[in-house]
Amino acid sequence: MIALQSATPARYRLPQADPWRAPATELPSHLKVQLGYSHPLGRGPATQPVTLRNGRLYQGFGLDSCGFEFIVHAPTLQDGADYRHEGLVTSVVYPEVETALSAATDAQRVLVYEHRLHTSEHALLGPAWGDGSAALRSEPAAINQLVRRLLPPGEAAWRLTRRHALVQFWRPLGAPVLHWPLAVCEASSIELSDRVRDPVGPGAWTSSHCCLAPNPRHRWYWLPQQSEHEATLVKLYDSAPAGAEQVGAQAVFRHPAAQGAVALTEHSIELRALLFW
Repeated sequence: MIALQSATPARYRLPQADPWRAPATELPSHLKVQLGYSHPLGRGPATQPVTLRNGRLYQGFGLDSCGFEFIVHAPTLQDGADYRHEGLVTSVVYPEVETALSAATDAQRVLVYEHRLHTSEHALLGPAWGDGSAALRSEPAAINQLVRRLLPPGEAAWRLTRRHALVQFWRPLGAPVLHWPLAVCEASSIELSDRVRDPVGPGAWTSSHCCLAPNPRHRWYWLPQQSEHEATLVKLYDSAPAGAEQVGAQAVFRHPAAQGAVALTEHSIELRALLFW
């Protein structure tokens, strides 16, 4: 279990001129919310009260230690409408995310293979936030099949003999996500018995979906007022011997401040990538 020191990491600060950004010292250190877990016996969702920790007040997050990480990211596309154009996303956004993931993980090869746009109003493309439940992903057989589908046979066979992982990249588009942020769970607080297999769900794009059962030991974090220049990375699978212990979890939640407030249309993008070492 990683020892996270209470601090305000400067790497996450944006200029104070940003009207959306409050100083970290003025943001709450904790937040009590409702998260949608999976029923341990597979009987549908089970909403549970959870206390989230302010991720801006901690240091030491990393994909291999916590199962998630926050990074600074400077996207080329600034206009949210550009993300509706598939060609622009695949030709501009995919290479940028591959470069960012390579720099963050030292992976020898990164392959972004799909993306999804989300909106709090279910008005952009496809289902918005899924069911908002806490989810882990994925299973070895599904990952092996995915690698063999995306890579030439010879390269796929060789890559599968070496360490490989599946990572999700998520960030807001345009204004910060305030009403429907993303929460992430520290990997070392998740027990193997917490995993509930669900082959059908918001995470089942091209691989099996593994949901998370409630456990009071889970340590959840969120990045308050996360901007389009800040990305959340979540490890969904790792073939390393200790890989199963390094997989984080995530869940979208409704911020308590959104109760009774004027509804905001919030957009974000989620991309998935295979990483090879």
